Amino acid sequence: MKLVILPAFFLIVALSAMANYVEKENRASVDVVQGLYSYCADDNPDNEFDEVFMLQCVNSSLIALEFASFDSYADLIEYLSLEDE
Repeated sequence: MKLVILPAFFLIVALSAMANYVEKENRASVDVVQGLYSYCADDNPDNEFDEVFMLQCVNSSLIALEFASFDSYADLIEYLSLEDE
């Protein structure tokens, strides 16, 4: 039984790592994400900064364009900071 569980575990880990790699490869360019971020900031109905609204707005646009979305607002901001490098 242990001989079956161990290879299955390694297969799951390998497939998970591969899925993360493929997802990161489908990222929109920093310029596209910056444009979507600016659009969402202008489109904010309350005119108040809201991390949840910004993340959902950017992610929904990215998904519609068939790009990978961000897991958190911090990930989004970190990706946007790549433009400065």
